[in-house]
Amino acid sequence: MNSVFEPQTIAGCLEKAAEEVLATMFFAEAEPFDDPVDEGAERLGVALRFQGAATGQLSLTVDQEVAGRLAANFYGAESTPVEARSVLSELANMVCGTLLSRLDTGAIFHLSEPHAVAPALPATESALLLRVEEGLLALHFEIEAAGRPAH
Repeated sequence: MNSVFEPQTIAGCLEKAAEEVLATMFFAEAEPFDDPVDEGAERLGVALRFQGAATGQLSLTVDQEVAGRLAANFYGAESTPVEARSVLSELANMVCGTLLSRLDTGAIFHLSEPHAVAPALPATESALLLRVEEGLLALHFEIEAAGRPAH
């Protein structure tokens, strides 16, 4: 596998990709989140798979309130819960596409349609937690090892 898919490289590129997409498309600032996580917050989750030079998955979990604010920023007006879920799918698409293009500029990747997932916070060290709109956005990017599916 190409050395650009090393964990350190992925972590840095994931943070930059998320910050870039949030700033340019959602007019929102992101910063690393290091406060205790509110386990009782209502959250939404989406995930998508990708195939190409590498195969894997990007999942995203966000506080429901933050999803509504991001959707309002994206649409330029108040949004419905359905629109908030749709915007999360777009956010996942944009972050994944931006990340993959940073990791391997010459590769072609095919992204699946994002789908709703249980909004559990990733428990792995490879998760990126960001404070966005005074709430939590968690991203988890996983590359599958050859012949072994991602968890």
